[in-house]
Amino acid sequence: MSKKPSLLTARQSSLPLRNPQADRSLMAMILLMTFVILMIGASSVYFGRLAGGWETKLSEIATIEIQDSKFTTKLQKDIESFLDSQGIVNSYEIIPPEEVMDAVSPWLDIKGLRDTDMPLPVIINLSLESTNKLDVDKLAFSLKAISEYINFQNHQNWLSDALKWANLIRLLSIAIACALLAVLVLALSLLVRDRVVLNKDVIDLLHVMGATDHYILKEFLWHLLAVTLKALVLGVVFYLLVSGLLYSFLMPDHDGTELFSSMFTLSDPYILLGIPLLVFIFVAVTVWRTVIKAVRALP
Repeated sequence: MSKKPSLLTARQSSLPLRNPQADRSLMAMILLMTFVILMIGASSVYFGRLAGGWETKLSEIATIEIQDSKFTTKLQKDIESFLDSQGIVNSYEIIPPEEVMDAVSPWLDIKGLRDTDMPLPVIINLSLESTNKLDVDKLAFSLKAISEYINFQNHQNWLSDALKWANLIRLLSIAIACALLAVLVLALSLLVRDRVVLNKDVIDLLHVMGATDHYILKEFLWHLLAVTLKALVLGVVFYLLVSGLLYSFLMPDHDGTELFSSMFTLSDPYILLGIPLLVFIFVAVTVWRTVIKAVRALP
């Protein structure tokens, strides 16, 4: 009994489907589409996790800012006494201007800051028990009653806007991926239809010899899916190489690794498996439908 050939290897076909130039063009198209959709998928996961992290970490955080010159010992005691008595406040941390300066030093000229009169505030970070708007507004009003120099900032407003933008980017990513799949399906349909027409005489001869439409379909599927598998493997390899290069260039010192962890690492294997599988299914279904329709439409 003869051994069945692998799908990735050359196979003797009843139809002259092997066309190196056309096969290379098809492989390049599928490779590029796979790579782009993988990048889009990883970006979508990244922004989803980013939005989730923001919502989890920042929704229950508020900030009090006070001018350093107005932050007296009495005011500090009044604020601490008030915050200790508030059930909505889980914990708080007072950050003096020196620590604020250290925090902004990587982004600004710290020597220049120390040599100028630029005011840096005292910051009090609050961890809140509740994000109920009425409770938060009541807390802000009570703090303002302690001193007019207290500037209470709740992160809900800008956090809501940031979440909207992150979700919008995710939706745009999904829309672009769907558009690319639609382009792939359209281009593949035209290519398969052309190959059916070019092989009309051979198909007619096979029909005369008793071959069915499904036999002809099997020949097309075997050849085109072999090309597709090669393109998918190369697309995944190309994606991993580009992701690794981006990761090494963006974070050579591995600072802020969590920022790009979902985008430039293998932390999402279902992206690497799911997207190529999705492309493969789209190609298989497109070839199936197009070949059957084109063969039956032959005069």
